[in-house]
Order: sequence, then C-alpha cells, then structure tokens
Amino acid sequence: MNRLWFLVPPSQNRLSPVLRVTCPRRLVSSSAGQDNNLSLWVSQPPNTKLSGAESRKLYRTFLRAGSKAVVGTNRQRKQIWQWTRTKFDKNLTETDPEKLGDLWIRSQNTLAFLKIASQRKGLEHKIVRNLCDFQFYQNRFNERPNILRRNIPSDISYMHAHCMDDLDLVIEMLNQELDLCL
Repeated sequence: MNRLWFLVPPSQNRLSPVLRVTCPRRLVSSSAGQDNNLSLWVSQPPNTKLSGAESRKLYRTFLRAGSKAVVGTNRQRKQIWQWTRTKFDKNLTETDPEKLGDLWIRSQNTLAFLKIASQRKGLEHKIVRNLCDFQFYQNRFNERPNILRRNIPSDISYMHAHCMDDLDLVIEMLNQELDLCL
C-alpha cells in the first residue's frame, strides 16, 4: 500500500515548519519510467523568487502532470494548459518568503493530486476532468453569448450572469480544504 503525502502549512503545526501528513491510498502502478517526469520539483521551499530555469522546470512539470491527468482529450488538455499559464502569470513576481512557502506547499499538493488523477481513474480524475469541461464551457459562453439573451427578463439575465458562481465556490473550497492551487 502506497501513501500519499500532503503537506500542512506551518500555521497549522507549531512544532516544525512543514509537517507531512500521510493519507493511505492504493495507487495503480503505471508502466515503468512514466512517473519519473512527475517528481516533485524541489526538496525545500524557496526563500526568494524562483529563477527563470526553476520556474520553467516547475511550469513544465505542471504541464506534464496535467496532460497525464486528462489523457486522450485535447480540449481538456488545452484547458489545463490555459489554467497553468494564468496561475503562473498571476504569481510570477511574488517575492514574499511567507507567500512563496505557501505557494510551494500548494504546488506540491496540486502536483500530488494531478499525479493521482493520472494514475487511477477515481474521484481525482473526475474532478480534474469536470473542472476542465466547466472551464471550457464557461470560456465558450463568455466569448459568444447566446443570441437569445438580448430581450430576456432581468431575473433570467441575472441567472446567466451568475451561473458559474457555484463552480468558483467549489474550486475555492477545494483549494482551502486540500490546500491546492486549482
């Protein structure tokens, strides 16, 4: 039986800076040599801003893990790539050591989550697949809204405007509960 390691942020553990919590999982072993590319990117959280080579390595690791998690569907793979690019652009200039440590923990947990999603077709895989599908349809709806929305009542237009709020809430709760960066 393999164990999945999730890292707990220092604020929840007063004894050590980073606490490893194990969660027993039965992982399906993939063919030899495939998991080597999904290894965790650094052993220690960075105290300063990542260099260009380190950030490229981390970015490519996320792309590989995301592509393996949604194998076989180009549409979902493109959504993973878009999601990864926006997250990296948002946190590219971060220099605060405390926030960098938190981002490091979240990135390690997200990589572990994506690795599990790529190894077995369980709940993690379904979560990643559904998030990609919802993101695709949200982007498609925002690009070209329905032509019938021109003369609709205000309550229905409000419903159309706020239909993805629940999805954003679910993603936020997943990020908080599992300490991920989805």
